[in-house]
Amino acid sequence: MRRAAIGLFLAVMATLALVVSTGEPAKAWSTVSVNVVVTTAQCPNGGTPKRVNVSITDPGLPGSVGSNWSGNTVYGLKTWYGYQSLLQGSNFCQTTWYGAGYYKYWSTYRYIYGGTTYI
Repeated sequence: MRRAAIGLFLAVMATLALVVSTGEPAKAWSTVSVNVVVTTAQCPNGGTPKRVNVSITDPGLPGSVGSNWSGNTVYGLKTWYGYQSLLQGSNFCQTTWYGAGYYKYWSTYRYIYGGTTYI
């Protein structure tokens, strides 16, 4: 009985070692920096995106929230490499109409590998 238990324990440990050693490469668990560009698609009633706020709420790492009060790009947000991240934000759509524009709120998923992503 004791030999069977030891044999079972060793079999489970060998299986776990195999699963861990064949997992994703180390780079898949590293953080990356991403720039988020908000396009005119986020101004459905016309205008140009200004005063952009972006957060990466999943996975929600430190440094995953940012703003740009004079343009359409938020720089240097952090997330996991290759992870399907949830990006949420708002932007002010500056227009030529009276009142100068309106706010648009959005939410989307993106696989992020670093660099720049467009919303």
